[in-house]
Amino acid sequence: MKRVCGNPNCGCALKEKLHNSLYISKNKDGKRNMIYVPKNLEEEISAKISAYQKIKDLTEKISEINYAQLKLKKKEGVFKIILNCSNKHFNLFDLIDDISDLR
Repeated sequence: MKRVCGNPNCGCALKEKLHNSLYISKNKDGKRNMIYVPKNLEEEISAKISAYQKIKDLTEKISEINYAQLKLKKKEGVFKIILNCSNKHFNLFDLIDDISDLR
């Protein structure tokens, strides 16, 4: 984000050459809060943001794997019900109820 530094003798105030500044933002209760990051903390904060993004990406990958495993287990359960029913007489409504229980 570009901003004026506050020094009245600086080029940003006199010639409108604004400084690049790092801010972090957080949404809470539908409101965005922004915090200025001083130059001496930019590297540390950038590393922490990068670590957060890696954790977020890994969590998403774990979620996708769990979702895929659940879908497989659900399909296996449907096949088991159908196989069990093929060996005996069954009521179609009972089969539908059994499949619905898997959802």
